[in-house]
Amino acid sequence: MFFSKSTAWILDYITENVTTLTESIATEVATLNGRIDDEVVALSESIATKLVFVNRGDIAAGDLLFSSMIVDNAFHDWDISGIIDAGAKLVLLQANYMTAGAGVSHIEFKTKGYDNSFNSAYVMTTEGAYTKNDACLVMPDIDGIIQYKIPTRYTNAIFIVRGWFV
Repeated sequence: MFFSKSTAWILDYITENVTTLTESIATEVATLNGRIDDEVVALSESIATKLVFVNRGDIAAGDLLFSSMIVDNAFHDWDISGIIDAGAKLVLLQANYMTAGAGVSHIEFKTKGYDNSFNSAYVMTTEGAYTKNDACLVMPDIDGIIQYKIPTRYTNAIFIVRGWFV
């Protein structure tokens, strides 16, 4: 009999403490979830206010014309600091271009100072002798310079800055 009373007391004690502990854990989890939700909302609002797209609107002409490009399959600077805002983080480029002959070919854009091709943006043709229009995103360097590389098989190209993120 003594053993069964002791066992019942221990079981009641454990049940009461487990219930209290479970309620405490549930309260803490709800508090943490509320804090996490608040942090996610604050972070989302911060991101939304930090990246703003500046649209150039109805552009009447290209920014870099084929006649002004160096076409030799090497990288060349394109200073867009007079077009974009200082501190622009990312630029939306439009490329209108035409190739001669068949085969895959691409125009490459990159941040000045970057050497790894994984950091380049490409506009590409898979067929020859037709006009194509593509867009890509490129990071300008701190001075507002990006680089382009255009192979000799291109017969015409126009590059346009559509807008940028600040």
